[in-house]
Amino acid sequence: IITPYGQIDGNVGMTPVPFPVGDHSITYVATDECGNVSTCPSNITVIDDTPPVTVCDEHTTISLTADGTAQVAALVFDDGSSDNCGIDRFEVSRMSSDCIPAGTPFEEFADFDCCDVGETIMIVLRVFDYEGNYNECMVDVEVQDKIKPQVSCPPNKTSECADPIPPVTPPTFTDNCPGATWTVEEENYIGSCGVGTIFRTFTVTDAAGLEETCTQQITVVNSTPFNLSNISWPFDFVAFQCGASLDPNDLPPANAEPVTSNDACDLIAVTFTDQPLPTNPPACYKVLRNWIVIDWCQFDPNDPNTEGLWEHTQILKVEDADKPILDCPGDIVFESLDSDCSGAYVAVRAIGIEDCSENFNYSYTVDYDSDGSNDDYGAM
Repeated sequence: IITPYGQIDGNVGMTPVPFPVGDHSITYVATDECGNVSTCPSNITVIDDTPPVTVCDEHTTISLTADGTAQVAALVFDDGSSDNCGIDRFEVSRMSSDCIPAGTPFEEFADFDCCDVGETIMIVLRVFDYEGNYNECMVDVEVQDKIKPQVSCPPNKTSECADPIPPVTPPTFTDNCPGATWTVEEENYIGSCGVGTIFRTFTVTDAAGLEETCTQQITVVNSTPFNLSNISWPFDFVAFQCGASLDPNDLPPANAEPVTSNDACDLIAVTFTDQPLPTNPPACYKVLRNWIVIDWCQFDPNDPNTEGLWEHTQILKVEDADKPILDCPGDIVFESLDSDCSGAYVAVRAIGIEDCSENFNYSYTVDYDSDGSNDDYGAM
């Protein structure tokens, strides 16, 4: 027997002869003892109708790439499939899901995107041999997004304390999948003087729950602190009234107290001390009023070199311009009892005085014989 794979001598009958898959031609040759030869051709067809044995990776996790997609080759889902004549190829199909209700045809690759994140997608792996026989198995695919969003904060800012705090500006962010949201938390370290720092922490969270943060710093300063030019000191004051009150609340506005032009960036305190200089109070006296203005946002009582304390002395006077009103006694007639009529000691009656003062200096003059000349004088 002549075959494509060699010659077989003898009538083989049912003797097995190895032939690969395919169509083969053989020729039977019979030769008698006289050397006569006869032949007859025949065709043998060997077919493979045994499908492959499929073994799937039953549970597979797929991570999306930076563009929010993933293309996975069908071979990835295989876990050791085999065939008696060899495997030709692998194909994969997505079954119906929320994102693709109609599923997908069998192809060399399966595509996934952001819509599939958090879902379990059923896919079918189909394994083909060279004769077109195939078998299938199922795979659970979990699609994950492991890429965090990227966030960029608004730029840091410097603001004056007299100005409103800058409003929140949204951050700039990107993510490989849609649906990311942002929140902000604020830590305020602004003191009672209106200066300090505000930290705003922005958090961007994507649909998969991944987070990324950044922090914006807002510095609040006082570039024009309170100074001497912001103080209008009270003018000196003279009161022409007996016993006039020098309390600031009783004085005209221009003489009452310092006027300050301050804002929320300053902590201003105003106080005074009086140094009386009496002459004859309440008639005539002087007060040295020492005004002190302190900005506690600048002044440190433990550091004498700090700014923030200003002093001014105001002079206050009370003057009595009215003369005392005298109540003089009437004329006196006194009888001398001296034997030689040389004169007598006369007790002069006191005068009445109406005046603002309580202390007076008394003096007198005597004109004997009322001739227009002062003959005696004295003080009491």
